[in-house]
Amino acid sequence: MASLFPDIKHSHHRCVKSAKLRATKLAEESGKKFGANQVLVFDALLQSHQASSAYEIVESVAKNGKRLQAVQVYRALETLIKMGIVHRIQSMNAYIACTSDEEHHNPQLLFCSSCKRVAELTSPTISELISKTAEQTQFKLEYGLVELVGLCPECTG
Repeated sequence: MASLFPDIKHSHHRCVKSAKLRATKLAEESGKKFGANQVLVFDALLQSHQASSAYEIVESVAKNGKRLQAVQVYRALETLIKMGIVHRIQSMNAYIACTSDEEHHNPQLLFCSSCKRVAELTSPTISELISKTAEQTQFKLEYGLVELVGLCPECTG
């Protein structure tokens, strides 16, 4: 099986284009519009497949000549997470743009503890098992995210 982590030399333009198309579609379907801060934050997260903290996002946006306060970044992130186009890696207190083509999903994120790259896996088997277990235990699942921490193929090689 091929690695879920994109090759370091891959055409990242396609990832960005796909994520932006999905984000636009989800926004249109929900009747929401992106605010200026949400666009800046989302664009900062799309720069790479690495997870970023809110303060790293502040720095990334500043490199493009805009200045956001951390509180503005957190507000934008909250909205983007609710829209389903950004994921929060709780264990690392970091964020990553969603790269899945699926509209609504409960992703599994593979986080490289060395290079901080993140690969997104959407396994129907894992998602169904989580949903089924939640249902059997009368737990109303609102959002599910599985975080797996280890080393990507580049860092283990």
